Amino acid sequence: MTEVLEKAGMEVAEKDTAIRLALVRQLFAASTVSLVSSMLLAAILAYAQRSVIAHSLLFGWYSLIVLASLSRAVLGIAYTRSSADETATLRVWLTGFRFLILCSGIAWGSAGFLLFPSDYPQYQMVLVVILVGLASGAMISLSADQFCSTAFLMLALVPITVRLYIAGDNLSVEIGMALVLYLLFMGANSRRIRLNIRENIRLRLDAAAREESVRKSEEQYRLLLRHSPVGIFRYDTHLVITHCNDRFAEILQNTMDRLIGLDMTQLRDLAVMPCVTRVLEGETGHYEGQYRASLSDYSGWIDMVCAPARDAGGRVVGGIAIVQDVSERKRNADELDRHRHHLQEMVDIRTQELTQAKEAAEAANTAKSAFLANMSHEIRTPMNGILGMAHLLRRDGVAPRQAERLDRIDTAAKHLLGIINDVLDISKIEAGKFVLEETGISIHGLLDNVRSIVSEGARNKGIRVVVESEALPPDLLGDPMRLQQALLNYATNAIKFTEEGCVTLRTLVQKVTEDSVLLRFEAQDTGVGIAADALSRLFSAFEQADNSTTRRYGGTGLGLAITRRLAELMGGAAGAESTPGLGSTFWFTARLKRGQAGAR
Repeated sequence: MTEVLEKAGMEVAEKDTAIRLALVRQLFAASTVSLVSSMLLAAILAYAQRSVIAHSLLFGWYSLIVLASLSRAVLGIAYTRSSADETATLRVWLTGFRFLILCSGIAWGSAGFLLFPSDYPQYQMVLVVILVGLASGAMISLSADQFCSTAFLMLALVPITVRLYIAGDNLSVEIGMALVLYLLFMGANSRRIRLNIRENIRLRLDAAAREESVRKSEEQYRLLLRHSPVGIFRYDTHLVITHCNDRFAEILQNTMDRLIGLDMTQLRDLAVMPCVTRVLEGETGHYEGQYRASLSDYSGWIDMVCAPARDAGGRVVGGIAIVQDVSERKRNADELDRHRHHLQEMVDIRTQELTQAKEAAEAANTAKSAFLANMSHEIRTPMNGILGMAHLLRRDGVAPRQAERLDRIDTAAKHLLGIINDVLDISKIEAGKFVLEETGISIHGLLDNVRSIVSEGARNKGIRVVVESEALPPDLLGDPMRLQQALLNYATNAIKFTEEGCVTLRTLVQKVTEDSVLLRFEAQDTGVGIAADALSRLFSAFEQADNSTTRRYGGTGLGLAITRRLAELMGGAAGAESTPGLGSTFWFTARLKRGQAGAR
């Protein structure tokens, strides 16, 4: 028990250290942009105050800003190029960074007195606006460290606040009061921001650990397949072998390179073909008998079981076969028949051999089941590997051109992984293995999450995203992740097919009972619209309004199908209304339970 507790304590300590390292990295990474913006804002402020503040004073103040910024830049470069153990020098780097942040805060705070034009209210407002904007940006870039964000905020804004109160006029006092409220508000939120950052880092570390665990598991699975005691091969609908393991090549006394790509319709011995072709009709095939190989001199008895290989849509895309060389077992059985009435000792020996052969067959069957059960993971692993390596390469530092290429790899991999996840989701739903959670849910928070996720894409196209929601009963229970997934499918499609105007996300209460509420979720756009003949097939898997190979918009056609299945699982339905050229409204309903407080 003591060893277990010590191991758990070490894991927690290692995770805390990793989180602290990540927070420091984030501080230095965010510092680069803030340095540039700081010097630009200082230049703008100096230029704006040039007519009311002495040029020598402006030059001296700006020199302080530049000196503090360059010092931070030098520290950032030294940190980036450092080859020392970051864990051992973490406190040194953080202390240096905090010291330079204090210097920057003092330099900026001095502007509140040095650059404050007493007789020019409009220039006072320029100074206040720039300092407040700078402080807001600093809260974002420095939020990974509570000391840095709080210290900079106070040093930058307290002097100008005091100076405004000293001025004494009504406008200055009112602005000073607003700054005090701003300081209190930002101070109250700084801790929450840092906790959110820390939680995000912890989640990323946990995800990386899970990916590493999956990778090791997949590697063990590959080793199991490679050293399996039975032969395994896979073939497509044209009866061409697409994959095999070493044991299969060993059974046929050949090599994997010669067997992969072999057209089984051209085999010298076609006795196995009924078993192989039966699979393409969706049935399981079995063959046991004598077989003569085409590419070698092998001739013996084999036992082969074939099962259909299906895609995510349930279509047969080939077959998987398990092959055993049972020549020895066959000879033993024949010999046992010939010597049935011989000595009891020989009977016992042969019976033992048959028992061992049975155990080998059961082990082979277990390996076959493990192979079939784990086949779906084979698809995810390469994509997670690509994402992980791209992340590691970018973290280690690359040239801008390489970073651009890594971004393209990352985008393409995430897109493909999203497609794979969609295919696996629809497969789980159709197999009846999809389970919904039932937990407390905030519909307004869900709408805000969806809006924040799609806002950047909408902003890039100049599209507004509007959220409308009726008053909702409290204490609703449901699956927030799947509700968000369904609404996000709609919102993403709406932005994709809208060139101008707006996208409206709306929630309506359709029916309220004592123990449940039926909600209707809508995504309304001002896009291209959909023809009436295409609406009826939109919610089918792998269907789109335009299925031509030259269509303008991409996608797998699974998003709407998944949304409809999710809505049905949540006791609702899904549909769409559209007018070509004017836009579309996609909707789905979901029945959410009411908590005890809501039911009362």
